[in-house]
Amino acid sequence: MVPQVTESKITGRVLVETALLGCGLPSVSNQTLYEEWPKTKRINLVWLQGGRIVSGPIEKFLDLRREAGWARVDARRLDTAVAEQANGYLTASAVMKLTAGKLIPVVTGGMGGVRQDTISADLVYLTKSPALLIASAPKDSVDLAGTVAYLREKGVLVLGVGQEYCDGFLFSREKVWLDRAYSPDIIMSSVKLRAGCVIFNPLPPGLRFNEQSLLEKALEYSYEASRRGQDFHPAVNHALDRLTGGRASVAQLEGLIANVKFALSLPPMACAENST
Repeated sequence: MVPQVTESKITGRVLVETALLGCGLPSVSNQTLYEEWPKTKRINLVWLQGGRIVSGPIEKFLDLRREAGWARVDARRLDTAVAEQANGYLTASAVMKLTAGKLIPVVTGGMGGVRQDTISADLVYLTKSPALLIASAPKDSVDLAGTVAYLREKGVLVLGVGQEYCDGFLFSREKVWLDRAYSPDIIMSSVKLRAGCVIFNPLPPGLRFNEQSLLEKALEYSYEASRRGQDFHPAVNHALDRLTGGRASVAQLEGLIANVKFALSLPPMACAENST
């Protein structure tokens, strides 16, 4: 059985997945991450260390960031990783699994989605319980319209911050309409949902890239890396980082931090200390 994040660790906190920070932003230094990170004790990052779930502040996480041999662990791999006493950076789906249906804000950057015949664990665990996920958008490597359609079909509430549509993550795409724009009263009602709620907090236009050829090159590299047994999404991030001279990593970090700040602004009913 997967160990749960204890009540003392999750009470009153926003939880942040660590897969992006641990293995997805090669040009972002620990110093930059520490300086940019919001200075509040209400934020905990969540990772796996020696098979034990650890939830802690940015200072504790940075001591371990980019340690050799650490894997990217999603919800599907979590049981095995715990049993093997592994070290790993947890994805959003793994953190949602650990919150066991509590309406605690879980923060990521670009979330997983529908890609060819693959359904991301992020989508699966949003359908299992009333999880609350804050993301910038589905990753550019997935089918945006298919991802939103999957969530809607499964009863997941899909909202946008300041807009009723999603039009991409790092790259602008065709608009896909969501259920509605975010408002605090909608979050209150989501407590009653059997499935989860995802809120897309889009990157500002100035952080996005217009050169679609960059994405095409990154995807080509990443599919080849995947055939060699490497994780697909970190490969995309590393390719985009190289192709943009580090700008893609900076943009993703700014987006993640914006999502953390948004999660901190959510009404009390959406936070752990008032969850039931």
